[in-house]
Amino acid sequence: MYKRVEVCTLLVLLLLPFVAYGQHDNVPRRFPAPSIGPYHLNMNTAEISKLVELSPAELKGFERGMEFKGERLYHVPPGRFAGSSWDVILGAVDNRVYKISALLVLDYREQQHHVWQNLKTLLDSQFGLPETPVPNVIIWDTLDGNVVMNLGDTDGKYAVVLTTTSSAVRNFVRTK
Repeated sequence: MYKRVEVCTLLVLLLLPFVAYGQHDNVPRRFPAPSIGPYHLNMNTAEISKLVELSPAELKGFERGMEFKGERLYHVPPGRFAGSSWDVILGAVDNRVYKISALLVLDYREQQHHVWQNLKTLLDSQFGLPETPVPNVIIWDTLDGNVVMNLGDTDGKYAVVLTTTSSAVRNFVRTK
């Protein structure tokens, strides 16, 4: 569906939602953050097969706002969510998954819009309406962290990015 180079180009989109947890404390927190395929927040990386750490070149391809002591970023096999297969990158600190960034690259803007609307409806039903939706970025609080959904376009492709972040980040030691 797309080339490896496009995945590297879209790493910026994957890591854009590295936002602080807990911005919308009034949003109902009825459920934990969703799993993307077999991946869920706070799981031990030893439970995951085929972890491939991001290369230094891939890490240089984007600017992260925060980095944590003991942090590792991994490519993992795709995960299914809401009827689609998503490319996934996991963030882990001390072998615990604290972030799941899932990328769905589509050929047409209409597909992107359709996926966006369906996911928004699904996530609104689980977590309530976001307090302050911004065009192309939506944040929901969950029982165990938050979910961020955003859109991006590059090289004639249209992406939807879904990122879950554990509230455990509050206790991590920042190195940047």
